[in-house]
Amino acid sequence: MIHSYRNLSWKNHQELSKENIYAMLPVAAIEQHGPHMSVGTDDFIIEYILRRLEGDKAVIPEIYALPPIHYGLSHEHMDFCGTVTLTTATLASLMGDILSSLKQHGWKRLIILNSHGGNKGFLHGFAQEWKRRYGIDIYVIDTMHSIYYRCAETVMQTSPDEEVHAGEDETSQMLYEFPQTVDMGELEAYFDKKIAPLPLRKDSWMTSEVHPSGIIGGAHLATAEKGEKLTEFMCRSIIEQLNSLEN
Repeated sequence: MIHSYRNLSWKNHQELSKENIYAMLPVAAIEQHGPHMSVGTDDFIIEYILRRLEGDKAVIPEIYALPPIHYGLSHEHMDFCGTVTLTTATLASLMGDILSSLKQHGWKRLIILNSHGGNKGFLHGFAQEWKRRYGIDIYVIDTMHSIYYRCAETVMQTSPDEEVHAGEDETSQMLYEFPQTVDMGELEAYFDKKIAPLPLRKDSWMTSEVHPSGIIGGAHLATAEKGEKLTEFMCRSIIEQLNSLEN
């Protein structure tokens, strides 16, 4: 079951038996999501999912969720106004301070729940170094996991390899979870409904080079009905990943 880390007093924290429980750190991003959605999309989605999962008895491990890191690595979106990015050095330093604090208070296991694709390489890449440096087992869980995509394919019209950013997937979820933050009318002026592919061999691509709207995917195909199903799929995917830690 997932509990709120910040709701406990220092005495409550001291009384926790930390050998077989997990701390969880959500990591999101503040970045452009096309002309039709808010820059807080990744942050909003992870917040909504956590709210759905907190207290859910389907989650087998005992988990204490820390307040999220709202900012991430969003260099690819910096050509679009409103995006805020950290550098890898800043995020590494912030993560190090958090891990050092957790280590001092006896935590042995940390789950990082990541909702932004741009954070993936960094978080997965640093996990072993953090384990070696702080003696804490690190488990990186992505909201956009292959488990999720296998389910999402059953309701989405856009193929997963074309659905990269601010498209049918995220737009549908936001229409369902936070409809007040979405203006589908903006798509008519800025988005030509042609899905641009990512460069095959250029890891340093910038979103503005792919499409001037900031959208890489089928945003025009999004509906709240799809969003309801996609939200459920994401919750199921995260629960499955969390429960696999106990196997």
